[in-house]
Amino acid sequence: MLDTSNMTKVMEKLEGLDDEALAVKLLSEFNEASSRLGVLVRNLDPSLDHIEWKKECDRASQEVKSIVEKIMSL
Repeated sequence: MLDTSNMTKVMEKLEGLDDEALAVKLLSEFNEASSRLGVLVRNLDPSLDHIEWKKECDRASQEVKSIVEKIMSL
């Protein structure tokens, strides 16, 4: 998960983009990925065993990281 300072950097980067449509698209992707990760971290799916839960958390975390890297590279 992102700490507050990293979240601020991501938001500043998106706010500074000239292409508003791209900024909205990336923010939406970021929010969706962060939400999925948050649900997993809180383990709201009792059907997942620990090993599967860990795999899903790793995937969701990597997805958030990839989106953040895409945003920060602009």
